[in-house]
Amino acid sequence: WLLVLGSLFTGGLVFGVVLYLLQITDQSNAWNILTTGSGYFTKNKIFGTIAEASAPSRGQLFASFGPIVFVLAIVMGIIALWDGIVKKSQTKLVLGMWVIVAAYMAWSAGRFLFNAAPAMAIMGAWGIVTLWGASGASNMARSWRRMGIRTPGERISNARKAVWRTPQFSAIGLVLIMLIGQHATYGIDAAMPGSSRHEAEMDETIYNIAPDILRWNDFGFSLLDDSTYDENSRWYLGSFGSGYNDRGWNLAYDWLKNQDTDEPYSDRPAFVSWWDYGFQALETGDHPSVSDNFQSGIPSSGNMLLARSQDDLVAMFIWRLSNADLAYNEARTGEAVHTASFLNTLSSHLTDEQKSEFVTIETNMDAEGIE
Repeated sequence: WLLVLGSLFTGGLVFGVVLYLLQITDQSNAWNILTTGSGYFTKNKIFGTIAEASAPSRGQLFASFGPIVFVLAIVMGIIALWDGIVKKSQTKLVLGMWVIVAAYMAWSAGRFLFNAAPAMAIMGAWGIVTLWGASGASNMARSWRRMGIRTPGERISNARKAVWRTPQFSAIGLVLIMLIGQHATYGIDAAMPGSSRHEAEMDETIYNIAPDILRWNDFGFSLLDDSTYDENSRWYLGSFGSGYNDRGWNLAYDWLKNQDTDEPYSDRPAFVSWWDYGFQALETGDHPSVSDNFQSGIPSSGNMLLARSQDDLVAMFIWRLSNADLAYNEARTGEAVHTASFLNTLSSHLTDEQKSEFVTIETNMDAEGIE
């Protein structure tokens, strides 16, 4: 174990030092990505605009896994860590670390609710099995048989006695019934998009399951809420399920796809949107995108969306096209200069002095040039 642990520690240290040196020499940002959780844990300006990078509310966090399953998973994770350290159980140590780290990540950013789901399912299942074992169900069944089950009368009376002598079975059974009912309704809810008419119909069906007498209120009291059902709201569903990419989005992208079909793809006008929709504009809308999910082009699209006037917006379009022309020509020729066609286009709109100033600004964007 000295050799294995020593080798792992030394290898990890060397790996970390190499990443850090690459970071400070501007060769790679892998160190930053590793230590900030790819940006999810640092909450910079970009990630402050991303819903999935925000910490979920505690109610959403517990409900996403089911409150009982979430609590069971965390408790079993702590037990697994203890067993792993005290009893030298490597499997339990790994499982315990997995669920604790997954819970912390999900607590920090909504994105990691997805990553934590397998850990919660496995450790939650272990917790449920442990609970069932602690309920004494097997001992109760043996006790019931020993008391006698020869006749229907004996079966009923002795079953009552066996349950009475095993109180933990009733308590844990109620917990498991709540768990099953909870996850069944959550599953129905999550299976239907919030914009679907089927969810509204199911919600009203659940409302109508309860007999009217339970909502009867003639003396200022009713067993259930006696408010009139509002078909435009949700009483029981609507907490889960996707609410995007409905018919409106798809029609819009279909319309965009049918525009500019006489032009090559790269000559079509670019789609300006906040960055999460960039890939969808590329694939479904069949148009280039100013920014995309790789976070490239975010400053450009952000400034375009916040432009104060059309003049500012057109200036940003020109600036962005100029940057693209420089990048294209540098990749082709190795020189960061504008192409002849771009300069000719500028000449038809600017004087020689204006064009010279524009080119100077665009080609001197280092620290000294900006100063």
